[in-house]
Amino acid sequence: MPWKAMTVVFALLATGVILPVASGGTVSPGVDSVTAQTPPAAPAHLTIVSASINELPPITWRDVGGRKVRLRLQLAGPPPCTAGRVLSYGFLIDADLNPKTGQSGDERADLGIDARITMQCDPATGRFRSPVGPVTQTRDVAGRTILDVMTVVRRLPAVDFQWIAYAADGDAWTRLPESPGHGSWAIQERIIF
Repeated sequence: MPWKAMTVVFALLATGVILPVASGGTVSPGVDSVTAQTPPAAPAHLTIVSASINELPPITWRDVGGRKVRLRLQLAGPPPCTAGRVLSYGFLIDADLNPKTGQSGDERADLGIDARITMQCDPATGRFRSPVGPVTQTRDVAGRTILDVMTVVRRLPAVDFQWIAYAADGDAWTRLPESPGHGSWAIQERIIF
């Protein structure tokens, strides 16, 4: 069951250390995820209901770079991936954990953006593609759309980073969590030690 937050969300780690994760959302134990708390005003395909980055089992110490990672966005409605649309979803990454370095590319991103993990619409196929791995699009029982990118640690910009999830349709742009706020992700060893 997720923990609710009013201003700042905290995650309780296995070590008993409490770390701030994001503002304006909900964090689920054991994963880095952010969930929207207020009803959005954006169109359903631009409304990010939740976003998460998870390291998946098996987690072995011998091949850290080969560990599987799932990046997930849950949207309020299906994305219209059709001809003539410039539709993109993904994560803006602050790989060096320094908001003063990198480029934001947008004033609404309050991190120093060093990298982007994108899922872009391919109108010829009606499917999303990502340079870091395959993208799957499914629906949950509530009818919300889930976009998943499966990748491995070595294809990510760092083993410890901060992120903002985004949705863009032409000039329209939304993010989760709302500003100011961000999610944080790290490989298991960085979280435990």
